[in-house]
Amino acid sequence: ARRLRNMIGALVSSIPPILSSMVFLALFIFLASVLGVQYFSGVREGYGIHRRNNFNTVSQGVVLLIRVITGENWETTMRDCAIEFPFCTSDAEAQLVSGDPATIGDCGNTIVSFLLFDLFF
Repeated sequence: ARRLRNMIGALVSSIPPILSSMVFLALFIFLASVLGVQYFSGVREGYGIHRRNNFNTVSQGVVLLIRVITGENWETTMRDCAIEFPFCTSDAEAQLVSGDPATIGDCGNTIVSFLLFDLFF
């Protein structure tokens, strides 16, 4: 009974460090999701980026990054976020077609994509 009490005491005393680590991880995921929304919102859809797996909102970005942490199809998502001209519509082309100077294209950013996704996997 004493050994069991010691084991339960050790388990209970390890809860605060585990919770603080989880809060730190949640904060890191949230900040990276905000960064992803800034760089990859509206990126052209492909095999890895689609209507349920994207950075269009912060909550969708959080879900996407949790999927990346678990290792689910993160390489194709990273490649889709790294798409650049001429394989996507640049800001200048989108503004020319729409006539609206505030229109943005659907290109990503290769360097930010590789850094962000490699941080998580």
